[in-house]
Amino acid sequence: MAGDDLISSYLADLGARLPSGIVEEIADGLIESYERIRQQGVDDVAAAALAVHDFGDADHLAAEFVRQSAGRRTAGLLLLSGPAVGLVWGMSLVVTRAWSWPIPLVARVGFATILVSTILALAIARVARTWRYASVAAYAAMGLIVLDVALVGVALTVAPSMPWILSLAVAVSVSRSGFAARSIPRILVP
Repeated sequence: MAGDDLISSYLADLGARLPSGIVEEIADGLIESYERIRQQGVDDVAAAALAVHDFGDADHLAAEFVRQSAGRRTAGLLLLSGPAVGLVWGMSLVVTRAWSWPIPLVARVGFATILVSTILALAIARVARTWRYASVAAYAAMGLIVLDVALVGVALTVAPSMPWILSLAVAVSVSRSGFAARSIPRILVP
């Protein structure tokens, strides 16, 4: 049937841009729409064209799914929370005189490098126009978890005291790590 070719082409176009689970859901709805139109006596090709038209332009549909993706939302929330988390940690590191902690320079540089890379990955995911780039948020979330765990571990091990601001920084990092960990499956498995 000629209508199958049009529907198959439309779904293949979406399949190149979206995860297979989403495309399967779209396919179910598209085929249902096609069959409903066919039951009204419309010929095969016209029914396929009408069904595809009802679903809208593939470019627009794919872009809308990317805009609504968990990766973009998570990246936005983590970027939004970043300055507050950084401020709390900055204040706690000043109060506890972190510059005097016995941490090798290579560890400090490594931490800064991972932090900057993670922020860049979150920014890329937030403005992504493709599903692949929006999914980068999962790896950025993993990076934040590693950074938070490392920072909390070092602070609890090396800090000479535990002032309230350091306790707050630890709590904020633990909360953010929990959010990031819960977000990863939603990002990777839409």
